[in-house]
Amino acid sequence: MTKLSKLLLGAKDLVGTIPPSLGNLTSLHNFTLARNHLEGSIPHALAQLSNFKELYLGLNGTLPSNMALAFPNLRKFLVGGNYFNGTFPSSISNITGLQKFDISSNGFNGPIPPTLGSLNKLQIFQVAGNSFGSGETNDLDFLSSLTNCTQL
Repeated sequence: MTKLSKLLLGAKDLVGTIPPSLGNLTSLHNFTLARNHLEGSIPHALAQLSNFKELYLGLNGTLPSNMALAFPNLRKFLVGGNYFNGTFPSSISNITGLQKFDISSNGFNGPIPPTLGSLNKLQIFQVAGNSFGSGETNDLDFLSSLTNCTQL
């Protein structure tokens, strides 16, 4: 199955964890597990997939925030409606080709990393339903740098 490029398993009532063996699917670029009942962490093995472009994990159960964010070719990072919590890692700004970013309806808190302003290809930026902010007046200054963004 090393030639598999899309794995679309959304809304299949799957339970359990995401198996690390999916990291062996070296041609995988689109991975959908949205609307299931998954728990555990996102396997670090998935970060080794150099062709990875789309990750859809929205509306699952508890997927802790210790996820690997080292997907250099990722275009869509959609994990809204989970139970992620803690501060959001600034390493997301290393995914320079990111176009769609949805972490809405989770439990993130603290400041939004201002380095997200460097994501000049970002078109969709959805963070509602979290507790972001540091109380500073410049918390959202980075938004003016998102010149291609059409949805906030």
